[in-house]
Amino acid sequence: MSKGLCELYGLPAAELKQLLDQDLFAGLHPDDQPGVQADLTSFMNRDSSDYQSIYRIKLLGQEDYVLLQA
Repeated sequence: MSKGLCELYGLPAAELKQLLDQDLFAGLHPDDQPGVQADLTSFMNRDSSDYQSIYRIKLLGQEDYVLLQA
């Protein structure tokens, strides 16, 4: 887990890893989930280190979604 991702979620690395191990799409906007899944599948099925996806996510303790680019 990167320091920036931990700061974004407000969790230490171990807790964030546990959360994402349980549900990789935790907080992801339901309308964005199919596109993010397709982006990940495409990324994993090619020999490239480039990954890009834009989606809305609700972070822990937040009421609103934020837009993220990964």
